[in-house]
This record gives sequence, C-alpha cells and structure tokens, in this order.
Amino acid sequence: MARFYEAEPLRHYVESHKLVGNAGWMAELRQPAGDYSSPPAPELLLVQPLSPGISLRKVWGSARFDGIVPSSSLWMVPVGTATDLIVRVPHAIRALTITTALLHETFVELGTAPDFAALSSGPFFDRTAEHWMTGLWHIQSQGMRPGRLHLDGMLQHLLAQLASLAGDAPKPAKGGLSPRVVARVTEAIAEAEGDALSLAELAAIANLSPFHFAKAFKASLGVSPHRFQKRLRLERAREMLAAGGSSVLEVALAVGYESGQALSRAFRQEFGTSPRAVRGGRRG
Repeated sequence: MARFYEAEPLRHYVESHKLVGNAGWMAELRQPAGDYSSPPAPELLLVQPLSPGISLRKVWGSARFDGIVPSSSLWMVPVGTATDLIVRVPHAIRALTITTALLHETFVELGTAPDFAALSSGPFFDRTAEHWMTGLWHIQSQGMRPGRLHLDGMLQHLLAQLASLAGDAPKPAKGGLSPRVVARVTEAIAEAEGDALSLAELAAIANLSPFHFAKAFKASLGVSPHRFQKRLRLERAREMLAAGGSSVLEVALAVGYESGQALSRAFRQEFGTSPRAVRGGRRG
C-alpha cells in the first residue's frame, strides 16, 4: 500500500509520511475527489478520516458501504484485498499500513493473523484504537525521536485492540517471566546500543510472541519494556550528571536522547528536577 501511494499521481497528495519501526508506514494525505481503487496489497491498511463529511462508495470483497464516513471513525482494508473506492469530495486522511510479517509475529500463537473481516464492512468506532492510531502519528510529529521499543509497544497495543474488536485475539498469557528470563531480558535492554532493540528481539529471548512477552514483562516488573528502558537511561544520565565533567547535551547524546531539551523534558517528568540542577549539585 505504501507503494500505491508513492506512485503517480497519488504521491503528490501525500503531505507527510513516517516509518513506524521496521513494520509499518504512516502518511497524511489531502486528496481531491476521485477513484482511489487499489489492487491487493500484502499489508493491512487502517484509515483515519481527518476531515468531516467524507462521502464515498467502497467495495472490498463482500464489504460494501455507500454514504458519509462519520467523524472519529476508522476503516480497514484487510491483507490481500482489492478495493473499489470512489470518494465524492476532497478529503484528508491518515493511513497506517502494517506488514503481514508483523501480524504473524504478533499473533504467532493463533497460527495465523486474526480475521479482520468483521472490521472491514464499514466505518467502525473505537476510542482505544483511535487513541493508539493518533498517538503513533503525533509521537513522531512533535520533534520527538521515539525508540524502537516505544513504537513497537504502541503498535502492539493497537493490534491487540483491533484483534479484540474482531473477536479473534489470543488469550493473555498467565503469570510473568521466570527470574532467569527477567535477568536476561533486562541485561539485553541495559546493554543495547541506541534505539535499535526491538520488542520481537526481547520476546525471542523469552521464547514468546511480542504480544505475550509485553504482558508478561509488565506482570513481572510493573512497567512496559519501553518504560523500563527509559528509566535505565535516565538513571544513567543522573549518575553522569552528578559525577560532573559532561555537559547536559553530552549526557543526553550518551544515553540516547537527540538533544539536551529532550533529556530535560524526560528527566523532569521522571525525577521532578532538571538535569542542570543535578549537575550543579542542587535540588529543584
């Protein structure tokens, strides 16, 4: 689907786009009325209307809809589904594509990706799914550089919610991780360089799917893998600042933040004080 929007003339309608980890692609598009039919794609497509009163006719498989798409709704095109889509008015949308590789990786316990047919018949409403869809966009649109674990975690939340709405979600794993596995995965997080570490890589250490690993990790440690990683980095930053010898910017870059300002925001949220106050040996 990303290739569909990168082709003429649609690429001119893409106002901005972003990669979501290594398994997704997001774009905001402002398009005139027209025919937006597409061939089958090896990805799941989730669409969020950004303008009110979008009148359209859509047909994919047995799913048909002809009318005005309500605000705050979502609509979905399942993997491998050709679309017959006529949009009658100029419109703005946000689109998210998710690869089949991520779907199978996430829901490996099911043996296949969930059947999302129940969500493809027309627009559907769900505040939780809308929250994660919006969050995935905005976290990358406000000068932030979210880590891989952060993006992976948000995608997992969104996919879990969609699977639940479709009535095909895997049952949550009971209990947490063994002490031996906790030691191994926390060591991997502590030793990871930059933001390359993925949720799937951590899940593989525990021999679980990312879906079940994320839940088991939180059951064991009380926080998500991303939140645990963030805490470790901020603790390291506090130690470096207290030791002196490095500027706030140098510390920020050393622990994986893109700027001193980004570190300062996260540091104050975590500890209730600023990096400069710690570096100067003061409180507040």
